[in-house]
Amino acid sequence: MKNSGHFDAVIIGAGIAGLSTADALLQRGLRVAIFDRSEPGAGASGAPRVLINPATGRRAKMSWNAPEALAMAEDLIKRTARHSDKIFYEKSGVIRPALNEKLAKDFSNSPEKYEWPEGWIEWLDESEFEKKFPLFQVHHGGLHIKQGFTLKGDLYIRRLSEYLKPEGLQIFSGYPVTYKYDKGLWITENTNRDVSESENLICTTGHSLSENPDWKFLDLHNIKGQTATFQFDEPLPLNASVSSLGYMAWFGSEPNRLVVGSTYEHHPEYDEPDEEGLNYLRKKLDTTFPGWNDKATVAGQWSGYRTTVPDKKPLIGMHPTKENLFIFGALGSKGMSMGPYLGQLLADLIVDGIEVPSEVSIQRFL
Repeated sequence: MKNSGHFDAVIIGAGIAGLSTADALLQRGLRVAIFDRSEPGAGASGAPRVLINPATGRRAKMSWNAPEALAMAEDLIKRTARHSDKIFYEKSGVIRPALNEKLAKDFSNSPEKYEWPEGWIEWLDESEFEKKFPLFQVHHGGLHIKQGFTLKGDLYIRRLSEYLKPEGLQIFSGYPVTYKYDKGLWITENTNRDVSESENLICTTGHSLSENPDWKFLDLHNIKGQTATFQFDEPLPLNASVSSLGYMAWFGSEPNRLVVGSTYEHHPEYDEPDEEGLNYLRKKLDTTFPGWNDKATVAGQWSGYRTTVPDKKPLIGMHPTKENLFIFGALGSKGMSMGPYLGQLLADLIVDGIEVPSEVSIQRFL
Protein backbone atom coordinates (compact mmCIF):
# COMPACT_ATOMS: atom_id res chain seq x y z
CA MET A 1 0.00 0.00 0.00
CA LYS A 2 1.32 3.43 -1.03
CA ASN A 3 0.27 6.45 1.00
CA SER A 4 -0.34 9.01 -1.73
CA GLY A 5 -1.00 11.85 0.66
CA HIS A 6 -3.57 13.91 2.49
CA PHE A 7 -5.77 16.23 0.46
CA ASP A 8 -8.44 18.78 1.12
CA ALA A 9 -10.53 17.18 -1.63
CA VAL A 10 -10.36 14.01 -3.70
CA ILE A 11 -12.38 13.82 -6.91
CA ILE A 12 -13.36 10.52 -8.54
CA GLY A 13 -13.71 11.02 -12.28
CA ALA A 14 -11.41 12.85 -14.70
CA GLY A 15 -13.91 14.17 -17.23
CA ILE A 16 -14.92 17.79 -17.69
CA ALA A 17 -16.89 17.81 -14.40
CA GLY A 18 -14.01 16.49 -12.32
CA LEU A 19 -11.33 18.61 -13.96
CA SER A 20 -13.46 21.77 -13.79
CA THR A 21 -14.04 21.21 -10.07
CA ALA A 22 -10.34 20.56 -9.55
CA ASP A 23 -9.50 23.83 -11.29
CA ALA A 24 -11.96 25.76 -9.11
CA LEU A 25 -10.64 24.23 -5.87
CA LEU A 26 -6.99 24.71 -6.85
CA GLN A 27 -7.71 28.39 -7.43
CA ARG A 28 -8.93 28.53 -3.82
CA GLY A 29 -5.62 27.11 -2.62
CA LEU A 30 -6.86 23.61 -1.78
CA ARG A 31 -4.83 20.43 -2.15
CA VAL A 32 -6.64 18.30 -4.74
CA ALA A 33 -6.28 14.83 -6.26
CA ILE A 34 -8.27 12.99 -8.93
CA PHE A 35 -8.74 9.23 -9.18
CA ASP A 36 -10.11 7.66 -12.38
CA ARG A 37 -10.46 4.03 -13.39
CA SER A 38 -9.50 4.94 -16.97
CA GLU A 39 -7.64 7.91 -18.44
CA PRO A 40 -8.79 11.56 -18.45
CA GLY A 41 -11.56 12.01 -20.99
CA ALA A 42 -12.28 8.31 -21.42
CA GLY A 43 -16.01 8.93 -21.01
CA ALA A 44 -18.49 11.23 -22.72
CA SER A 45 -16.20 14.27 -22.32
CA GLY A 46 -13.75 12.68 -24.74
CA ALA A 47 -15.92 12.73 -27.85
CA PRO A 48 -13.91 13.48 -31.02
CA ARG A 49 -15.67 16.82 -31.43
CA VAL A 50 -18.30 18.61 -29.36
CA LEU A 51 -20.09 21.95 -29.51
CA ILE A 52 -20.55 24.73 -27.00
CA ASN A 53 -23.92 26.05 -28.06
CA PRO A 54 -25.96 28.27 -25.70
CA ALA A 55 -29.13 28.08 -27.87
CA THR A 56 -30.79 24.93 -26.61
CA GLY A 57 -33.89 22.87 -27.40
CA ARG A 58 -36.41 23.20 -30.18
CA ARG A 59 -37.06 26.86 -29.35
CA ALA A 60 -33.39 27.88 -29.23
CA LYS A 61 -33.78 28.99 -25.63
CA MET A 62 -30.77 30.60 -23.96
CA SER A 63 -29.22 28.03 -21.63
CA TRP A 64 -29.28 28.59 -17.88
CA ASN A 65 -26.99 31.46 -16.80
CA ALA A 66 -25.34 31.36 -20.22
CA PRO A 67 -23.33 34.63 -19.98
CA GLU A 68 -21.58 33.54 -16.78
CA ALA A 69 -21.19 29.92 -17.89
CA LEU A 70 -19.73 30.71 -21.31
CA ALA A 71 -17.33 33.27 -19.87
CA MET A 72 -15.92 30.64 -17.50
CA ALA A 73 -15.84 27.95 -20.19
CA GLU A 74 -13.94 30.26 -22.54
CA ASP A 75 -11.52 31.27 -19.79
CA LEU A 76 -10.63 27.65 -19.01
CA ILE A 77 -10.33 26.76 -22.69
CA LYS A 78 -7.96 29.66 -23.35
CA ARG A 79 -5.87 29.01 -20.24
CA THR A 80 -5.47 25.41 -21.35
CA ALA A 81 -4.72 26.41 -24.95
CA ARG A 82 -1.78 28.55 -23.85
CA HIS A 83 -0.14 25.37 -22.56
CA SER A 84 -1.02 23.14 -25.53
CA ASP A 85 1.14 22.31 -28.52
CA LYS A 86 -1.97 21.49 -30.59
CA ILE A 87 -5.07 23.49 -31.50
CA PHE A 88 -8.17 21.91 -30.00
CA TYR A 89 -10.84 24.61 -30.41
CA GLU A 90 -12.29 27.16 -32.79
CA LYS A 91 -14.73 29.94 -31.94
CA SER A 92 -16.41 30.08 -35.33
CA GLY A 93 -20.03 30.05 -34.15
CA VAL A 94 -22.87 27.57 -34.59
CA ILE A 95 -25.59 27.52 -37.27
CA ARG A 96 -29.11 26.31 -36.50
CA PRO A 97 -31.10 25.88 -39.74
CA ALA A 98 -34.88 25.91 -39.47
CA LEU A 99 -35.75 22.73 -41.38
CA ASN A 100 -39.50 23.39 -41.19
CA GLU A 101 -41.89 26.29 -40.65
CA LYS A 102 -42.53 25.44 -36.98
CA LEU A 103 -38.82 25.69 -36.18
CA ALA A 104 -38.61 28.90 -38.18
CA LYS A 105 -41.30 30.47 -36.00
CA ASP A 106 -39.61 29.38 -32.77
CA PHE A 107 -36.13 30.38 -33.93
CA SER A 108 -37.21 33.79 -35.19
CA ASN A 109 -38.69 34.59 -31.76
CA SER A 110 -35.59 33.54 -29.83
CA PRO A 111 -33.43 36.72 -30.11
CA GLU A 112 -36.05 38.89 -28.38
CA LYS A 113 -37.86 36.30 -26.26
CA TYR A 114 -34.82 35.21 -24.25
CA GLU A 115 -33.02 38.56 -23.90
CA TRP A 116 -29.76 37.47 -25.44
CA PRO A 117 -26.68 39.62 -24.85
CA GLU A 118 -26.01 41.96 -27.73
CA GLY A 119 -24.23 40.34 -30.65
CA TRP A 120 -24.66 36.76 -29.48
CA ILE A 121 -27.36 35.55 -31.87
CA GLU A 122 -29.12 36.62 -35.06
CA TRP A 123 -32.13 35.36 -37.00
CA LEU A 124 -31.74 35.19 -40.77
CA ASP A 125 -34.75 34.79 -43.06
CA GLU A 126 -34.62 32.41 -46.01
CA SER A 127 -32.88 34.77 -48.44
CA GLU A 128 -30.38 36.03 -45.86
CA PHE A 129 -29.63 32.52 -44.65
CA GLU A 130 -29.14 31.18 -48.18
CA LYS A 131 -26.76 34.01 -49.02
CA LYS A 132 -24.66 33.52 -45.90
CA PHE A 133 -24.78 29.70 -45.74
CA PRO A 134 -25.31 28.42 -49.32
CA LEU A 135 -24.62 24.75 -48.48
CA PHE A 136 -28.09 24.39 -46.92
CA GLN A 137 -30.61 23.48 -49.64
CA VAL A 138 -33.68 22.79 -47.47
CA HIS A 139 -34.46 25.46 -44.88
CA HIS A 140 -36.83 28.20 -43.78
CA GLY A 141 -34.12 30.52 -42.56
CA GLY A 142 -32.05 29.93 -39.46
CA LEU A 143 -30.08 31.19 -36.50
CA HIS A 144 -26.42 32.13 -36.34
CA ILE A 145 -25.13 31.74 -32.77
CA LYS A 146 -21.94 33.76 -32.89
CA GLN A 147 -20.74 32.74 -29.41
CA GLY A 148 -20.56 29.04 -30.29
CA PHE A 149 -17.39 26.97 -29.97
CA THR A 150 -16.25 23.72 -31.55
CA LEU A 151 -13.91 21.54 -29.47
CA LYS A 152 -11.92 18.39 -30.04
CA GLY A 153 -13.18 16.92 -26.78
CA ASP A 154 -10.64 14.14 -26.37
CA LEU A 155 -7.66 16.42 -27.00
CA TYR A 156 -9.05 19.20 -24.80
CA ILE A 157 -9.53 16.93 -21.79
CA ARG A 158 -6.02 15.51 -22.13
CA ARG A 159 -4.49 18.97 -22.39
CA LEU A 160 -6.61 20.25 -19.49
CA SER A 161 -5.43 17.44 -17.23
CA GLU A 162 -1.82 18.18 -18.19
CA TYR A 163 -2.29 21.92 -17.61
CA LEU A 164 -3.65 21.37 -14.09
CA LYS A 165 -0.79 19.15 -12.90
CA PRO A 166 1.74 22.02 -12.55
CA GLU A 167 -1.06 23.97 -10.82
CA GLY A 168 -0.97 21.34 -8.06
CA LEU A 169 -3.37 18.61 -9.19
CA GLN A 170 -2.33 14.98 -8.62
CA ILE A 171 -3.93 12.41 -10.92
CA PHE A 172 -4.11 8.67 -10.27
CA SER A 173 -5.56 7.00 -13.35
CA GLY A 174 -5.88 3.65 -15.06
CA TYR A 175 -7.11 1.52 -12.15
CA PRO A 176 -10.52 0.79 -10.55
CA VAL A 177 -11.28 2.94 -7.51
CA THR A 178 -13.07 2.40 -4.19
CA TYR A 179 -13.68 4.71 -1.25
CA LYS A 180 -14.85 4.57 2.36
CA TYR A 181 -15.41 6.91 5.32
CA ASP A 182 -13.22 6.28 8.34
CA LYS A 183 -12.68 8.40 11.46
CA GLY A 184 -13.78 11.66 9.87
CA LEU A 185 -11.87 11.21 6.61
CA TRP A 186 -12.62 9.80 3.17
CA ILE A 187 -10.16 7.06 2.19
CA THR A 188 -9.76 6.54 -1.56
CA GLU A 189 -7.85 3.59 -2.99
CA ASN A 190 -7.28 2.07 -6.41
CA THR A 191 -6.11 -1.39 -7.40
CA ASN A 192 -2.60 -0.01 -7.92
CA ARG A 193 -2.62 0.46 -4.13
CA ASP A 194 -2.55 4.25 -4.33
CA VAL A 195 -4.29 5.42 -1.14
CA SER A 196 -5.31 8.96 -0.24
CA GLU A 197 -7.28 10.54 2.56
CA SER A 198 -9.30 13.73 2.36
CA GLU A 199 -11.85 15.86 4.18
CA ASN A 200 -14.07 16.04 1.07
CA LEU A 201 -14.92 13.47 -1.57
CA ILE A 202 -16.55 14.45 -4.88
CA CYS A 203 -18.14 11.92 -7.25
CA THR A 204 -18.00 13.05 -10.89
CA THR A 205 -17.97 9.67 -12.64
CA GLY A 206 -20.57 10.38 -15.31
CA HIS A 207 -22.71 7.38 -16.25
CA SER A 208 -21.18 5.30 -13.44
CA LEU A 209 -23.03 7.49 -10.93
CA SER A 210 -26.17 5.48 -11.69
CA GLU A 211 -24.38 2.36 -10.39
CA ASN A 212 -23.07 3.99 -7.20
CA PRO A 213 -25.12 2.87 -4.16
CA ASP A 214 -24.56 6.23 -2.45
CA TRP A 215 -26.59 7.96 -5.18
CA LYS A 216 -29.25 5.31 -5.85
CA PHE A 217 -31.96 7.61 -4.50
CA LEU A 218 -31.50 9.89 -7.51
CA ASP A 219 -33.33 9.15 -10.75
CA LEU A 220 -30.19 9.00 -12.90
CA HIS A 221 -30.66 7.76 -16.44
CA ASN A 222 -27.95 6.93 -18.97
CA ILE A 223 -28.29 7.75 -22.66
CA LYS A 224 -25.98 6.47 -25.36
CA GLY A 225 -24.64 8.90 -27.92
CA GLN A 226 -22.67 8.14 -31.06
CA THR A 227 -20.58 10.07 -33.52
CA ALA A 228 -19.34 9.29 -36.99
CA THR A 229 -16.45 11.09 -38.64
CA PHE A 230 -17.04 11.64 -42.36
CA GLN A 231 -14.25 12.45 -44.80
CA PHE A 232 -14.89 14.23 -48.13
CA ASP A 233 -12.73 14.57 -51.24
CA GLU A 234 -13.45 18.29 -51.38
CA PRO A 235 -13.71 20.97 -48.65
CA LEU A 236 -17.19 21.47 -47.27
CA PRO A 237 -18.45 24.98 -48.06
CA LEU A 238 -19.07 25.72 -44.38
CA ASN A 239 -17.82 28.45 -42.06
CA ALA A 240 -19.24 27.20 -38.75
CA SER A 241 -20.49 24.06 -37.03
CA VAL A 242 -24.15 23.06 -37.25
CA SER A 243 -26.79 22.21 -34.66
CA SER A 244 -29.42 20.24 -36.54
CA LEU A 245 -30.92 16.87 -35.59
CA GLY A 246 -27.98 16.45 -33.24
CA TYR A 247 -24.81 18.27 -34.23
CA MET A 248 -22.25 18.50 -37.03
CA ALA A 249 -18.87 19.67 -35.82
CA TRP A 250 -16.65 21.40 -38.38
CA PHE A 251 -13.12 22.82 -38.09
CA GLY A 252 -11.87 25.45 -40.51
CA SER A 253 -8.41 23.88 -40.29
CA GLU A 254 -9.87 20.51 -41.45
CA PRO A 255 -12.52 21.56 -43.99
CA ASN A 256 -12.79 18.10 -45.59
CA ARG A 257 -13.93 16.47 -42.36
CA LEU A 258 -17.23 16.55 -40.48
CA VAL A 259 -18.13 14.83 -37.19
CA VAL A 260 -21.85 14.08 -36.92
CA GLY A 261 -23.19 13.22 -33.47
CA SER A 262 -26.49 12.58 -31.75
CA THR A 263 -28.16 10.92 -28.81
CA TYR A 264 -28.99 7.52 -30.20
CA GLU A 265 -30.33 5.05 -27.62
CA HIS A 266 -32.18 5.66 -24.36
CA HIS A 267 -31.99 1.97 -23.40
CA PRO A 268 -28.67 0.80 -24.86
CA GLU A 269 -27.77 -2.88 -24.83
CA TYR A 270 -24.03 -2.52 -25.35
CA ASP A 271 -21.31 0.12 -25.35
CA GLU A 272 -19.66 0.06 -28.76
CA PRO A 273 -20.58 2.01 -31.92
CA ASP A 274 -22.67 -0.02 -34.34
CA GLU A 275 -23.88 -0.10 -37.93
CA GLU A 276 -27.40 0.91 -36.93
CA GLY A 277 -26.04 4.04 -35.26
CA LEU A 278 -23.92 4.85 -38.30
CA ASN A 279 -26.96 4.61 -40.58
CA TYR A 280 -28.89 6.84 -38.17
CA LEU A 281 -26.18 9.49 -38.42
CA ARG A 282 -25.94 9.17 -42.20
CA LYS A 283 -29.66 9.96 -42.44
CA LYS A 284 -29.14 13.09 -40.33
CA LEU A 285 -26.32 14.17 -42.63
CA ASP A 286 -28.46 13.56 -45.71
CA THR A 287 -31.46 15.45 -44.26
CA THR A 288 -29.38 18.52 -43.46
CA PHE A 289 -27.11 18.43 -46.52
CA PRO A 290 -28.91 16.47 -49.27
CA GLY A 291 -26.48 14.64 -51.53
CA TRP A 292 -23.41 14.98 -49.32
CA ASN A 293 -23.87 11.58 -47.70
CA ASP A 294 -23.05 10.02 -51.09
CA LYS A 295 -19.74 11.88 -51.15
CA ALA A 296 -18.66 10.79 -47.66
CA THR A 297 -16.41 7.99 -46.48
CA VAL A 298 -16.39 6.96 -42.82
CA ALA A 299 -13.12 7.82 -41.08
CA GLY A 300 -14.14 6.72 -37.59
CA GLN A 301 -16.90 6.04 -35.08
CA TRP A 302 -17.22 6.74 -31.36
CA SER A 303 -19.82 6.12 -28.67
CA GLY A 304 -20.29 7.21 -25.06
CA TYR A 305 -22.85 7.62 -22.31
CA ARG A 306 -24.40 10.78 -20.92
CA THR A 307 -26.24 10.86 -17.63
CA THR A 308 -29.42 12.87 -17.13
CA VAL A 309 -32.16 13.37 -14.56
CA PRO A 310 -35.88 13.89 -15.34
CA ASP A 311 -35.71 17.70 -15.61
CA LYS A 312 -32.62 17.49 -17.87
CA LYS A 313 -30.63 19.92 -15.70
CA PRO A 314 -27.22 19.39 -14.07
CA LEU A 315 -26.92 18.06 -10.55
CA ILE A 316 -24.52 19.27 -7.83
CA GLY A 317 -24.57 19.22 -4.05
CA MET A 318 -23.78 17.33 -0.84
CA HIS A 319 -25.18 13.95 0.13
CA PRO A 320 -28.14 14.33 2.51
CA THR A 321 -26.77 11.97 5.19
CA LYS A 322 -23.06 11.40 4.48
CA GLU A 323 -20.72 14.12 5.65
CA ASN A 324 -18.66 15.93 3.01
CA LEU A 325 -19.66 13.58 0.20
CA PHE A 326 -20.56 15.53 -2.96
CA ILE A 327 -21.91 14.83 -6.42
CA PHE A 328 -21.48 16.63 -9.74
CA GLY A 329 -23.18 15.02 -12.71
CA ALA A 330 -26.12 14.83 -15.11
CA LEU A 331 -24.55 17.36 -17.45
CA GLY A 332 -26.09 15.75 -20.50
CA SER A 333 -24.85 17.59 -23.59
CA LYS A 334 -23.94 20.71 -21.60
CA GLY A 335 -20.67 19.51 -20.09
CA MET A 336 -18.23 21.71 -21.96
CA SER A 337 -20.38 24.83 -21.65
CA MET A 338 -21.54 24.40 -18.04
CA GLY A 339 -18.70 22.43 -16.41
CA PRO A 340 -16.42 25.28 -15.28
CA TYR A 341 -19.32 27.41 -13.98
CA LEU A 342 -20.84 24.53 -12.02
CA GLY A 343 -17.39 23.59 -10.74
CA GLN A 344 -17.11 27.09 -9.27
CA LEU A 345 -20.55 26.76 -7.64
CA LEU A 346 -19.52 23.46 -6.08
CA ALA A 347 -16.28 25.03 -4.83
CA ASP A 348 -18.34 27.83 -3.27
CA LEU A 349 -20.35 25.22 -1.39
CA ILE A 350 -17.34 23.20 -0.23
CA VAL A 351 -15.10 26.11 0.77
CA ASP A 352 -17.53 28.83 1.84
CA GLY A 353 -20.76 26.98 2.52
CA ILE A 354 -22.63 29.01 -0.13
CA GLU A 355 -25.82 27.23 -1.12
CA VAL A 356 -26.06 25.89 -4.66
CA PRO A 357 -28.76 27.57 -6.81
CA SER A 358 -32.00 25.61 -6.60
CA GLU A 359 -32.14 25.01 -10.38
CA VAL A 360 -29.12 22.70 -10.26
CA SER A 361 -29.01 21.66 -6.59
CA ILE A 362 -29.44 18.08 -5.44
CA GLN A 363 -31.98 19.49 -2.99
CA ARG A 364 -34.65 19.57 -5.69
CA PHE A 365 -34.82 15.76 -5.52
CA LEU A 366 -34.88 15.45 -1.73
